[in-house]
Amino acid sequence: MRSFIYFPAIVFTILFACRETKTQDSKAVKEEMRQREVIHLTDAQISERAFEIGDSLIARSEIIFLNELKNGNDQSCVPAFMKTKELVGKEFEGTLFRMPFDNSRIKGIASKKEREIMDAYLYNKENHLAITPNYQKDGDKEFFFTKALVVNEKQCVSCHQNQANPLLKASLGDTLGLWSVRYLKKKVVMSFVE
Repeated sequence: MRSFIYFPAIVFTILFACRETKTQDSKAVKEEMRQREVIHLTDAQISERAFEIGDSLIARSEIIFLNELKNGNDQSCVPAFMKTKELVGKEFEGTLFRMPFDNSRIKGIASKKEREIMDAYLYNKENHLAITPNYQKDGDKEFFFTKALVVNEKQCVSCHQNQANPLLKASLGDTLGLWSVRYLKKKVVMSFVE
């Protein structure tokens, strides 16, 4: 008889301990479940998102760069670019480059795939062909995105018209080189759940 009395008490205690309490945040649990949900992505979806992210990073970098250039007192755009590069690295975990069309600098690029892309852009520049944005995988972990570096600010024109180096000499609307940004494939994939 005694074990019969203890049994309902034990069952009641277990049920009471396992019930959902009102203090449990069901929204947080649902959000956690959504983030852990398995998502099946195609290569096309990842490619499209990688292009969008690269284009967005360059566009944001151009805005940051122009703001730094306008707010700085330097005659050169190098300090503004270095500040932009630092901000992109911290904020977006990307690595930003600006590269004028220059064979010697292209040969110094470590990535074979990136060097091939830069050679193709240089060929397009020399043959007056269109220079369109491009993204590429570099191995299994990184993407890099490239886009034309066009001189389109009066402050830039006043500096670049007087450059002694012919590779840096440019007028309004000229394509001087390329913007390039590297970012992790993981960031691209994670953007689907954020």
